[in-house]
Amino acid sequence: MQALLNGPAGKPPSGIIPNFDSPPNLDTVNIVVVALCVTVATIAVSWVNVVSIVYCPIICLVKVSILLQYLRIFVPNRKGNMLLYLAIHALIWSALVFYFIDILFELVLCSPREKIWNKLIITGHCFDANAVNIASGLFNVVSDFAMLVLPMAPIWKLQLPPKKKLLMIAIFATGVG
Repeated sequence: MQALLNGPAGKPPSGIIPNFDSPPNLDTVNIVVVALCVTVATIAVSWVNVVSIVYCPIICLVKVSILLQYLRIFVPNRKGNMLLYLAIHALIWSALVFYFIDILFELVLCSPREKIWNKLIITGHCFDANAVNIASGLFNVVSDFAMLVLPMAPIWKLQLPPKKKLLMIAIFATGVG
């Protein structure tokens, strides 16, 4: 009875040699797949930081270009509407300053930089990325709202029917955000 319990349950199929000491498995495939996934995840996380650095100048240029268009359309000379002229310039310069500071924070977010995507590094330090993201979001909401409101007053002063004024405001509103 003991020989039956210690042996195989049945005969293997013809042409198959049983190997109970080192059976074939997918360990090599599993190791390769895990290594590839870790590599891709590391690259993806490091690209998130690169994307956030590139995001700042792109959004800044978009906002400045819209504001320069407002300046050209609504205040072709300073004498026309000085308040609107100053408001547009204030938004332009605040966007330039804010996004310059934001880029600097993104560049020095962690020291060493590898600490951003490699949480196993215990030396060095990181700034609070959430605080930077909240500040960026808050600035974007306020500046987008200001850019939405800026053209409304000059458009409403045009000698057009109210329906056309509302359509013009809607056209300008589609360029924001």
